[in-house]
Amino acid sequence: MFEEILNELAVQFRSLTFGVEVMPALRNFRVDTRVSDDCLHPDNHHNSKIGKNLWNNPVSPAAERKSYYADDLEIICPQDPGGFLHFTKPVEKAGQAQSPPKSDETVRLIIKNDETSNDYIQIHFKNQNDEFCTTRELNSDSRLKGKRVHKYPYEIVQDCYFKPEDTIEFRLETQRAKGKLDYDEFCLTSVNLIFSRVTFIASQRTCVEGTGEWITMKAAPVTCG
Repeated sequence: MFEEILNELAVQFRSLTFGVEVMPALRNFRVDTRVSDDCLHPDNHHNSKIGKNLWNNPVSPAAERKSYYADDLEIICPQDPGGFLHFTKPVEKAGQAQSPPKSDETVRLIIKNDETSNDYIQIHFKNQNDEFCTTRELNSDSRLKGKRVHKYPYEIVQDCYFKPEDTIEFRLETQRAKGKLDYDEFCLTSVNLIFSRVTFIASQRTCVEGTGEWITMKAAPVTCG
């Protein structure tokens, strides 16, 4: 999610006179607990690997950039001493730049259903201070006609900003599909709302025809180890 936001900002501000380059150097970074138990302050071992990744990214073509932290990580030497670094070409206007790449790593909402529906479906979330947010329509591509796990990207819930210490509740709301006289009964067995520092989870079955009841979610903090 964070990398996608950085890509969007790069597209927005990149121009003929101002360059912005997003490096995926930290994408796969994890603290190696064999040599350190401090998740927040990388030691010399980790800083060395971060530095090598930051160096290797601009000397590699964009399609070959990696975030690599295995023990055999080495510095990449440029093949052409007179060559240029592989940066994104300038654009006349930021709005004319190519759209940032989408990534499976930006999943923000995961739900699982055991009853299907043709209805329009949204999920409302709120915290203890009655600060609300609502997903976009979740069945616009008719995916909820199937019983399975459904993953939604950042854009579906981009207006949701909750803290790890918040108490979060959710409720389902369905609206009849165009041309139908009745609601479908729609049932979820799990809801996961994912943030960088915490995931809010509900694992009880809930079914609605219209607007459902508020259901409390559990907070599962995300550790960095």
